Amino acid sequence: MRDINDDLRKEPFNDEMKHIAYGFATLLKSIVETIDWFGLKARHLHKHRRSVDRFYDALSQRNYQTELATGYRRRFEKYRLPDSYSSSWNHRSLRLVFFVDDSYF
Repeated sequence: MRDINDDLRKEPFNDEMKHIAYGFATLLKSIVETIDWFGLKARHLHKHRRSVDRFYDALSQRNYQTELATGYRRRFEKYRLPDSYSSSWNHRSLRLVFFVDDSYF
């Protein structure tokens, strides 16, 4: 999220990046609220599968013109967890999905 915010500050009029940032922030906010309330339990995190799928569907269906937005689409698709992935959330998985620098752990 930090990378997205930094790039939005550099290019404040990039509507494609605003679209990606808003979609990801909305998704991330709901997931973090669930984690705050219930912890990293798979039975509570499964409810976000549909919203994650909707986010990725919207990301893949849209044709981005800017290099920055195309780069973020590739980055999100690279770190997407497969459907067969069990929901054993650990720190390594969270670092990959949320693009957090290793120095913070």
